[in-house]
Amino acid sequence: MIFSKAFGALALSLVLVGAGCWTGNPFAQCFATTPWNSCVNFDGVDQALIGTWTLDSVLIAGQTHPFSGRETTFAINSLGNTSYGAYSEDWTTELKENNVPGFPSSNTCESIGYGGGTFKSEVDLDLATWDPNNPTPPSNVATLKVYPAGSDTTLRCQATGIEVESSGTTPPLGTGPVSSDSNGLHMAYTYTVNEDWTVLTLSFNPSTVGVPISYTFVK
Repeated sequence: MIFSKAFGALALSLVLVGAGCWTGNPFAQCFATTPWNSCVNFDGVDQALIGTWTLDSVLIAGQTHPFSGRETTFAINSLGNTSYGAYSEDWTTELKENNVPGFPSSNTCESIGYGGGTFKSEVDLDLATWDPNNPTPPSNVATLKVYPAGSDTTLRCQATGIEVESSGTTPPLGTGPVSSDSNGLHMAYTYTVNEDWTVLTLSFNPSTVGVPISYTFVK
């Protein structure tokens, strides 16, 4: 799923415009309430997600990815009489750690590219970990379904006057085994937000297929 920089910039602008076009309170009525006391409206948008988040770290199979800093924006996008959750990703703010194995320590690396798609939040009882013999009722668990439209991320490095490009940027949302529902192909993450809605963690922990991955974002 590769698209051009122009499309990436367009996706970013549509997300931001969509957020600005909304009139009234989109969270006046809640379909569900999250464990962090935010409203998930009937379009599947968690109000705690709205805004721009900076990627703090990524764990892939227990290993910390050497890059972080990209910005991900979640918003409500209005189109005619319908609305939905839309997100955009911007890798131009991403940075690498110093002395990363496999990258020349004397060079300059920059991440470029944009991505995006739509999303939907769901809150359900956590029956997978609930003990039916325990009188305490099951807790709620939140799932974020990400429907990626594509990305064009590239890592560009310069060493000894030679420019090298690779795919070493942090992986876009939706990277991994996908499922399908009435809205299309998606990847489902378990997610949590802290009490003041400033730390977001997305986790994918497969039981059979795929590699565990966890993103931590901050506002």
